[in-house]
Amino acid sequence: MCITCFGSSAIGGFFASLMGIDAPKTTKGRIFSGASTVALTVITAIAMKILFGVPLCGGEGLTLKNIIVMGVKSLVIGIPYSIGVNYLIKRFKLFEPNENVPPPPPPPAPKKDSCCSNCKNENKA
Repeated sequence: MCITCFGSSAIGGFFASLMGIDAPKTTKGRIFSGASTVALTVITAIAMKILFGVPLCGGEGLTLKNIIVMGVKSLVIGIPYSIGVNYLIKRFKLFEPNENVPPPPPPPAPKKDSCCSNCKNENKA
């Protein structure tokens, strides 16, 4: 397995994670979703090439054609993974924002200035 297949499948998995449906709202959730999608896409590309002998690229070597072909194929492989990972994150409520955070304390009440209250009382007299 050449470095072109490995790198192109990682890039394709990254772009697939960006195209996934119903992405998590938190930053940690998006990072986890992206890393999982990239890992699953790379593992699938390696398994298809090594275990099953499916040629994903057009040949050996670092050529633009191989990068594009492998990137597109890994994008197609990665989009269902991204949808599945995002579904599992939502299903098991991983990386959800904490909704039990107490509200911030109310602002302190304005203090009455004794000087102003004395002036008002003097004007009335």
